[in-house]
Amino acid sequence: ALGDGQRAQSTDPGLALKHYQRALAEDRKVGGGKHQQSIRGKLYKVARVRATSLMASKQYERAKSAVAIAAKFGPVDAQLKKVKKELEQKALEIFNKGYALKSSSPQRARAYWKRVLKMVDSKSPAYVKAYSYLNENVTVDEDED
Repeated sequence: ALGDGQRAQSTDPGLALKHYQRALAEDRKVGGGKHQQSIRGKLYKVARVRATSLMASKQYERAKSAVAIAAKFGPVDAQLKKVKKELEQKALEIFNKGYALKSSSPQRARAYWKRVLKMVDSKSPAYVKAYSYLNENVTVDEDED
């Protein structure tokens, strides 16, 4: 798995992440965790690059996931903070698109707001707004979270 991750790192960072995560689990089981630090470093490095790349290609939900993986294996540095800030800005833009459609096209508005929930964490102002509007006039059974 480690070798597969290294081979995929430059051509398919998403695949590399999967291989490194598998290598981390295998090392824990088989190797007694001897290579944990090294593999965690590789996961962090690839996830940071992947987060930036996904953000640039407007794959916001996947960028959020890559940021979370990077944060799990290393510090939230300036690069990751920038991606998180950009995600928040985009989430607010998408929330506002939904808000503009609230009366004329409520289903489209809800689709925008549901996307916001997948882009940022639950403490985000955009998440809080989207969650609030999604749950407005909804019974407890239909809670969107």
